[in-house]
Amino acid sequence: MHAWVISGIFIAVFVCIYIAWADRLVAVTCGAIMMLLYGWLFDFYSVQEAVDSVSFETLGLLLSMSMIAAVLERAGFFIYVGNKVVSHAQGQLLWVLIIMTLATYVISSFMNNLAAMMVMVPMGLSLCLTMKVNPAPLLMLQLVASNLGGASSMVGDFPNMIIASAGELQLFDFVGGMMAPSLVLLAVTLVVAQRKLPLSSWRNRATNVDRLLQLHESAQIDLPLIKVGLWIVVSVVVGFLLVDLLDVRPVWIAMIGAFYAAMIVKPWQHDWFRILALYDVLFFFFLFMMVGGLVSVGILDHLVMALQTMGMGIAGQLILFMVMAALVTLFLNAGPATAFFIPVAVVLSSTLSTEYVWWALSLGVLAGSSATITGATAGPITLSYYERFMEKHPEMANLVQGEMKFGFYEYLSWGLPLMAIFLAFSSLYILMSV
Repeated sequence: MHAWVISGIFIAVFVCIYIAWADRLVAVTCGAIMMLLYGWLFDFYSVQEAVDSVSFETLGLLLSMSMIAAVLERAGFFIYVGNKVVSHAQGQLLWVLIIMTLATYVISSFMNNLAAMMVMVPMGLSLCLTMKVNPAPLLMLQLVASNLGGASSMVGDFPNMIIASAGELQLFDFVGGMMAPSLVLLAVTLVVAQRKLPLSSWRNRATNVDRLLQLHESAQIDLPLIKVGLWIVVSVVVGFLLVDLLDVRPVWIAMIGAFYAAMIVKPWQHDWFRILALYDVLFFFFLFMMVGGLVSVGILDHLVMALQTMGMGIAGQLILFMVMAALVTLFLNAGPATAFFIPVAVVLSSTLSTEYVWWALSLGVLAGSSATITGATAGPITLSYYERFMEKHPEMANLVQGEMKFGFYEYLSWGLPLMAIFLAFSSLYILMSV
């Protein structure tokens, strides 16, 4: 009985989020409160248990990396990168598309991919406006590249921050376990794009490099501040590499970097709620409580038992676990899906005695988050940028007439086949590794 009620609350919350009936923070807050009240009433889920279910280390890592990203954003680092992309492309539009995709991957691998996309997407749209090309292919590739970049490192996206905290994994673990498959999947994405995306307006065309660079002449680029921001990033990354030697958790290294970043950005004088990513911090705070409610009624225990009793070997269980994570991510978004499966991964990693449980979870979430616009947190934000851009520049509508637009259903025709390809390659990776 209790399991049905708690499951109903969990499903109802995400149905409301999925069909946009309620703001996601409001929805998970109400869901967590309802679970707590019901658990307190029937004496199976206390406030202390709810607080214990929250991964404060993960939230601290998210908050700290958001602060560090704010330094580079304020310095104009992302605009500076955009200038370099255009210069190296020599005006060839297809090369602009490829280099922008690769730049998105690289930036997202060492910086929160949501923060990276919030600057890379407007930059890409500005380029498309000047070049007079359909922005949909670029946005679709950037979204997948940001997912891949985030998945390839410990701090690139929130799911991996959750995984790092739960699995007590270090930076080198992610480099060894996720970097190679992510790079392979990036190459696969560029190959698939040749067949699945409308690139006719991008092929065999060139434009004036000076004209493109004029886009950013008015941008404020603070090179000394960029150097300071990069120094902080490098110091934090080096700290991550030395955590075993220093005997500290990565979150403390990130918080030291965030302290220095705060002295530069001074968030209390600006939009501190956005700079500190407090919306996301609060969202995952209450989401962890909801997942704790599921654990308290044994729902995730049944899921573990189902995986273990299917008679599969280690590789088979990992692949099935990965596919389940991908399918759930289609509906829950990458962060919630990861939080949902963390208790399952903890048990599996103990019983199977392999760290590939964590890579299976990360690869599954990666595949699912790349399938739909709502699968990744950056997806709805990218769509919002695109819609405002098209409203502001109605002349761009003629360019996309008869071609693929950047919308929910249009993205599905690209994202779902890509998810299947990602799962196939990831399954091969697991079979070869375990």
